[in-house]
Formats: sequence, structure tokens, C-alpha cells
Amino acid sequence: MPSEVYTGKKRSTNVLPPLGTIFPVAPQREPCNPLQVYLVVHGLWIIFSLEPHEQRNLGICYNSHPVVTSSGVRRLYPVVTSSGGRRLYPEVTTSGVRLLYPVVTPPGVRRLYPLVTTSGVRLLYPVVTSWGVRRLYPVVTSSGVRRIYPVVTSSGVRRLYPVVTSAGVRRLYPLVTTSGVRPLYPVVTSWGVRRLYPVVTTSGVRRLYPVVTTSGGRRLYPVVTTSGVRRIYPVVTTSGGRRLYPVVTTSGGRRLYPVVTTSGGRRLYPVVTTSGGRRLYPVVTTSGGRRLYPVVTTSGVRRLYPVVTSSGVRRLYPVVTTSGVRRLYPVVTTSGVRRLYPLVTTSGVRRLYPVVTTSGGRRLYPVVTPSGVRRLYPVVTPSGVRRLYPVVTTSGVRRLYPVVTSSGVRRLYPVVTSSGVRRLYPLVTTSGVRLLYPVVTPPGVRRLYPLVTTSGVRLLYPVVTSSGVRRLYPEVTTSGVRLLYPVVTSWGVRRLYPADTTSGVRRLYPVVTTSGGRRLYPVVTTS
Repeated sequence: MPSEVYTGKKRSTNVLPPLGTIFPVAPQREPCNPLQVYLVVHGLWIIFSLEPHEQRNLGICYNSHPVVTSSGVRRLYPVVTSSGGRRLYPEVTTSGVRLLYPVVTPPGVRRLYPLVTTSGVRLLYPVVTSWGVRRLYPVVTSSGVRRIYPVVTSSGVRRLYPVVTSAGVRRLYPLVTTSGVRPLYPVVTSWGVRRLYPVVTTSGVRRLYPVVTTSGGRRLYPVVTTSGVRRIYPVVTTSGGRRLYPVVTTSGGRRLYPVVTTSGGRRLYPVVTTSGGRRLYPVVTTSGGRRLYPVVTTSGVRRLYPVVTSSGVRRLYPVVTTSGVRRLYPVVTTSGVRRLYPLVTTSGVRRLYPVVTTSGGRRLYPVVTPSGVRRLYPVVTPSGVRRLYPVVTTSGVRRLYPVVTSSGVRRLYPVVTSSGVRRLYPLVTTSGVRLLYPVVTPPGVRRLYPLVTTSGVRLLYPVVTSSGVRRLYPEVTTSGVRLLYPVVTSWGVRRLYPADTTSGVRRLYPVVTTSGGRRLYPVVTTS
């Protein structure tokens, strides 16, 4: 190694320096660190690095520091300061000696922070700050050792905060700040461990707050305030632990109120006020515990009214009023229990009217009035039970009229008139009962026509034309009457073609294509 060292500025390239002269890239005025130097050999500039001990041998370093080894001796490693100068800090090994690793500060300078290993030694890992610089923060592992993980700041940099796991160990999870960064805060789990869950602030940013579990640990669930922001409030469990569930206030913000469970624990459920805010009212459960359910008022707010179940417990169901608000009225089931179903009034509000089931229990079904409101009228089933079905009037309102089936029971089926209104007409079965089936005319209107049985009564079957309109055509028996059979075309449209008798007329038989569609092709008999 040459003995002559030049510590000033590099000489002009016009004057060749003496052979073997060493030029440091930057004057080394800090502790001995690896250093880049220029070496002139036979007119060539050569750049290489000098280790600290080589610098000390050459007298380049101005400040040498002691180094501590793993046996207790201090050791120093290089770190770059904010001014660009390199410094040395002590490191500790896993045996209790402090270790330092480089971290870059805001101006791009590397720094060193202590690290903690799993054996109790502090370890630091790089973290990126808001300006892109990596920082390190402590985290405790399962063995109680603190570790450092990356953290994200409000500017999009990852930041981590400690959370305690089930083993009592603190961990770090991402957080969300008001700028969209995810923050995490400690939460206590059911076993007393703190966990964090997200909550959205007024700016739409998710935050985390503590939550209390059923064992008395604090747990929080999100609730939206009047400004539309989700917050978290305490909740009471069945064991007496507090729980909260979201409730919407008059301004649309969700709030939470206490509710008592069957065991005496308070619970909260959403409630809607008269202005559209949801409220909760008490209901007694089978064990005598109070519960809350949503209620709708006459102004469009949902209310609940009590209904007694088979065990005598009161429950609440939604109800619609005549002004368009849903109400429920009691109906007695087969077990004698009252239930509630929606009703429709003549103004378009749904009402329910009682219908007796086969067991004698009353039920309610919707009904449509002539003004377009759905009503239901009673129909008696074979067992003598009244049922209700929809009906369509000539004005487009659906009505149902009684039809008697082959068993003597009245049934109703929809029919569409030429004006597009669905009507129902009686059909005649083979036993003399009138039956009607729907038919769609060319303008897309469905009609019903009578069917003819083999006894001379005309039968009609639906046919779909090339335009997709269903029609009904008569069928011809073996006595010379034309028969029509459905045919599915390549475009999926059903058609009907005439089938011929044994008198030499062409017949059509179904054929299934490779795609599974049915087709009909003509077949000529031997005659």
C-alpha cells in the first residue's frame, strides 16, 4: 500500500500526480469507515475502497472509536449523518451486545437504531416515513421481545402500532388515518387481549376503537353518526357485558341504544323514528327478557307492534298504514298464535284480509282493487277452506273470479284481453267443467279460448309464431280434423304445423336436435 496520501482536492488532470498517490473521494473527518479513494497507477485513476483499519494504518481517519465485540468489547459501524458525514454507533449482538442497523432519515441520511432480538435483545427493522424514509418502531413478540415493523403515515407511508394478541403479545397492524391511511388502535378480545377493528371517521377514513367481548373484555362495533360517520360504542352481552348495535337517528345517522336480552343482558337493535330515523321498542321474549325491534310510523317510518306467539311471548313485526306505510295486523295460525302480514289499501297500500286455512287458522293475502290496488277474494278449496288469489279487471287491475275444477272446487286463472288486460274466464273440463288457458294474440296480448275434448269439445293449445307470439289453433282428430303439434325452430321459437291422418296427409313428428331443441318434420304415410 503506498505511503503518500493526499487528503485535499483532486489535482488537475493536466498535471500527473506522483505514482501511487491516494486521493480520498471526500475528506474523512468522522470515525473510520469504509472509504473510497483514488489511486494513480502509471497515469491511470483507480477508485477503490479502504477499510477502517487500512485507513488508520495510512493515517486517513481523524477520529477512531473503540469497538465492542460480542464478548463485551464495543464495536462501531458506519452511519451517514444528515450532513452527509459518516458516523459510527455501537452495535449489540444477540448475547446482550447492542446492535445497530442503518436507517435512512428525511434528507436521505442513514441512521442506526437499536434492535431487539427474540432473546431479549432489541432489534430494529427499517420503516419508511412520510417522505419516503424508513423508520423503525418497537413491537413485542410472543416471547415479550420488542420488534420493529414498518409503519404507514398519513401521506401513504406504512405505519404500525402495537396490538396485543391472545398470548398477551403486542403486535403491529396497519392503521388508516383521515387521509386514507389505515390506523390501528388497541382492542381487548374475549380473553382480555386487545385487538383493533376499523371505524370510519367523518372524512370516510377507517379507524379502530376498543371492543368488549362477552367475557367483559371491551369490544366495539361500527356506528354511523348523524353526519354519516361510522363510530363505535360499547355493547352489552347476555352475560351483562355491554354491547351496542347500530341505530339510525332522525338525520339518518346510526346510533346505538341498550336492549335487555332474555338473561337480563342489555342489547341494542336499530330503531326508526317518525322522521325516518330508526327506533327500538321493547318486546318481551319467552323468558321474559325485553328485546327491541324496528317500528314504522304512519309517515313512512317502520314501527313494530306486539304479537303473541304460541308460548304467549310478545313479538313485533312491521305494519303498513293506509298512507303507504306498512302495517301488520294479527292473524291467528293453526296453533292459535297471532301473526302479522302486510295489508294493501284501495290507495295502493297493501292490506291483508283473513283467510281460513284447512285447519281453521286465519291467514292474510294481498288483494288488488279496481283502481289498481291488489285485493284478494276468497276461493273455496276442495276441503272447504277459503283462499284468496289475485284478480285483473278490464282496466288492467288483476282480479280473480271463482272457477270450479273437476272436483267441484272453484279456481281462478288470469286472462289478458285485447287491450292487454288479463281476465279470467271459466274453463270446461272433460267432465263438463269450463277451463280456460292463456293464449297470446299477434299484438302480444294473451287471450283464453275454450278447449275441445275428444267428445267433440274444441281444444286449443298454445303456439308460438316466428315473431314470438303465442297462438292457439284447433287440433284435428283422426276423423279428418286438422291436428297441430308444437315445433321448436332453430331460433328456439315454437311453431305448430298440421298433422295428417292415415289418408295420405302429411304428419309431423317431433325430432330432437343435437342441441336438445325439439323440431318437427313432415312424414308421409304409405298412402
